[in-house]
Amino acid sequence: MSQLSAEDEAELQSLLKQLLRSINDKISDAPSTECAEEILLHLEETDKNFHNYEFVKYLRQYVESSLGSVVEEETKNLTRRDGQHAIGSGHDTLIHAVTQRTRDSAEYQQMMQTLKNTMTIVVESLINKFEEDQMRKEEMHRNKQHNQSNNQYIDNCSDSDSSFNQSYAFIRQEQLQALAEKLDSSRPKEVRWEALQALCCAPPSDVLSCESWSSLRRNLCAALTDPGLSDNVLQFFAKIFSSSPLNVTREIYTSLAKSVESSFLSHKLSFPTGSAAIDINRPEISRLLKQIRLMNDFQKEVTTFWIRHPEKYMEGVIESTFSLLSFHHEHGSASPVTEKALEPIHLLALLDIKATWFKKWMHGYYSRTVVLRLLERKYKSLIVAALQQCIHYSESCERFTNETTDPQSAEQQSTGTSIGLCTFSGISEYQFPLSLSLW
Repeated sequence: MSQLSAEDEAELQSLLKQLLRSINDKISDAPSTECAEEILLHLEETDKNFHNYEFVKYLRQYVESSLGSVVEEETKNLTRRDGQHAIGSGHDTLIHAVTQRTRDSAEYQQMMQTLKNTMTIVVESLINKFEEDQMRKEEMHRNKQHNQSNNQYIDNCSDSDSSFNQSYAFIRQEQLQALAEKLDSSRPKEVRWEALQALCCAPPSDVLSCESWSSLRRNLCAALTDPGLSDNVLQFFAKIFSSSPLNVTREIYTSLAKSVESSFLSHKLSFPTGSAAIDINRPEISRLLKQIRLMNDFQKEVTTFWIRHPEKYMEGVIESTFSLLSFHHEHGSASPVTEKALEPIHLLALLDIKATWFKKWMHGYYSRTVVLRLLERKYKSLIVAALQQCIHYSESCERFTNETTDPQSAEQQSTGTSIGLCTFSGISEYQFPLSLSLW
């Protein structure tokens, strides 16, 4: 039974599909394809029904049919030559010897090659059928999208419902190369949007390991500046943050930080003259808030696993964060003197009022050492700005408390007391400045 016929291939395909359906709950809960592979490799140890699956029974029967005579012959040869192997403490030695000789036999090599070739055909056939089904679904999805407004995009890109619970699809290197080309900034917006949709359905591990990853990453970062594409890029980045190793997420995080800094530099955002309010309904502000929110989500979770990696990975995340928060854009001489520049630290303070990310980074000695070292060597300006803001906030609160003018005057005074006063969802409320939260 060393050779498998077309009927055997069809049966194996059916049994493999049946096995995958039976363990669907196990592999669908895996955060990445690597984890799914580990589950499959250790299925015999974790699944009590392992030996009852028809696919496993078929393979066992095939191995017995192919190697049964070899095992029997080798056992007779060894026991005939040295009878002590068959009894007592020598039993394990006999099993080991028979196993080794069987693995070295020509019959074993032929069986493995035949099984490998057959399973390759079976798996490729399943993948092709899956891709055909996926293409039909994508076509239906595109038709549906064309009937909707182009402004309907995912609002909260880092939410679990929109980012972390998507099913994975198999994708080939050729397809990833084509997607990288479609994401080029010279392509029409609709082509790039469809490429992003396809990319979000692919396993992050496949995308990150492809030869086109460098160009893909550049094109993705470029797409962050496009109002119609940035949400889809953030959705893909969120998937990477949730399922990829730190060396990969660090690369995405630092690229995202540079993109945010570039946006602040090019837009030259500022608070309205004489006001400390932020209009988050402005497209450029809303887009930056989403990007910084995803970064903040990662900042608060990264401490749970960076201790398992070399310090340089952790240092890369910390330094890119401090570099972004140190960003300060000076307005030109034509700008009003009273106009205050809007900076990344203002939006981060709005999203994480109590600086939870910083408290987590300072909690453990492992990360606290790196944070303090970088602050001392390269980012003293952050410490100075934090102290100045604390003093400014304290003095503003004291003036506001001691204010004895009429309510209208007091209201006008409160408007200028802190950059933390912002317009959020139509409601004005005080927000503690980030620098004050750090202390």
